[in-house]
Amino acid sequence: MEEFMNKPIEHIHTDEDIIATYDETRSVKATAKIWCVSSAEVRKIIKSAGR
Repeated sequence: MEEFMNKPIEHIHTDEDIIATYDETRSVKATAKIWCVSSAEVRKIIKSAGR
């Protein structure tokens, strides 16, 4: 079965990526789901950016 599956790729994101996605969606939950992080982490990043 492993010969048919792709290996998982570790996606590296920056705070700027999360802020840009938040600016597009204006939703903490949607941004968290897109980047596979918690809503609390998204809020912390947004707060640290002064938004």
